[in-house]
Amino acid sequence: MTNFLSTPLIFLTIISAPLATFSPVLFLQAIEWLDRAKKEYRYKNFDLAETYAQYSRKYAEKAEFEAMRNGATRHDSSGPDP
Repeated sequence: MTNFLSTPLIFLTIISAPLATFSPVLFLQAIEWLDRAKKEYRYKNFDLAETYAQYSRKYAEKAEFEAMRNGATRHDSSGPDP
């Protein structure tokens, strides 16, 4: 099982991009999947939590790519890509 708690780290790299302007739908989907993963994790459904966390990561990475493609800039303070 991958480390579920490392999933929110993907958001640290994309928060520097103004996603509310450049790719809000994908970012909101990523947040929704992360919330679902957290809920399942609290209920000890680890397999389902991991699946939802992977969906969240996928949408977060798509949101970052879409934002960069649409002209967003990344600040260096966010650190390297995971």
